[in-house]
Formats: sequence, C-alpha cells, structure tokens
Amino acid sequence: MKSTAPVFIASRPLSIALAGTPLASHQGMLNMLTAPALTLLFLGVVVGLGTAFVWMFWEIEQSTSKPRRNGDRGG
Repeated sequence: MKSTAPVFIASRPLSIALAGTPLASHQGMLNMLTAPALTLLFLGVVVGLGTAFVWMFWEIEQSTSKPRRNGDRGG
C-alpha cells in the first residue's frame, strides 16, 4: 500500500534551521550530559511523575471518601 502522506525532508542541518530561534542556544544541551547524568535526569523525571500521580489519586480518594453528614441527627 502506497502512503499518500507528505514526507518531510530536511533541506538544511538542524543547527542552521534553528538559527535565530530560542532553541538555537540550547541545541547542544543534551549532548553535554554524560550517561550517568542522563540516567539521573530520567530517574528524576520518573520519580516526579510517579509522585504527582500518587498524590493525585490520594487527593481524589480523600475527596470521594468523606463521611456524609446527616442534617436530621443532633450531635
């Protein structure tokens, strides 16, 4: 089956294509990191996202499991 979607072919290297944009100054940032530094960065992102999801589910559970007060009972 032949694809009809257009194919993007870079006519210039990425460094030239990004010249003059905010991304131009940060294009080599990940190239400077060593393998251990990238591993720590990855672990930090994973732990941060995991913490955010656990916190989100905790808050959802707390908001749905509050005891219901009955206004007819004196207490």
